[in-house]
Amino acid sequence: MKKEIGTFQVFYDGACHLCSREINHYRKKVTTVPFEYIDISAPDFDAKSYGLNNEKVQLEMHIKCEDGAVRTGVEAFLEMWRRMPSFQKLAWALDREWVKPILRLGYFTFARVRPYLPKRKRTHCETGTCGVKQK
Repeated sequence: MKKEIGTFQVFYDGACHLCSREINHYRKKVTTVPFEYIDISAPDFDAKSYGLNNEKVQLEMHIKCEDGAVRTGVEAFLEMWRRMPSFQKLAWALDREWVKPILRLGYFTFARVRPYLPKRKRTHCETGTCGVKQK
C-alpha cells in the first residue's frame, strides 16, 4: 500500500537470501526516521503505485526519501546509513567522490549477479520469485 510523502521507504528483494538478511539486520537498528521496508517480490507489489519503474526497481536497490526523492544503488545505501546512527560514520567515510566509483562497480557487479542467486521459498508464492521479473 502506498504511503504519503514523509516516510522513508526501502524497496528490497525479499526473495533474495542475501538481500533479506541485510534488511533484517537493518530492521534491528535504531533510525532517525521511521523506515518502511517494502518487499518487491511480494505478489501484490506494484512499482507504479510508488512512482517507480518496475523493471528498474527489479535491477537495483531503491529508496524513497521523506521528501519523495528516489535514490538507487550505492546512493540508496548511503541515504539509509545516514539515518542510522550506528552507520553514520560509515556513510560519511564512503561518501567520497574517489570512493564512489569503486563502490558503484562492486554494486553493479552484485546487482547483475543477484537474479541468478538462489531464491527463498515462500508460503504465499509457489515459484519463489513472485513479483520478480527476470530477463
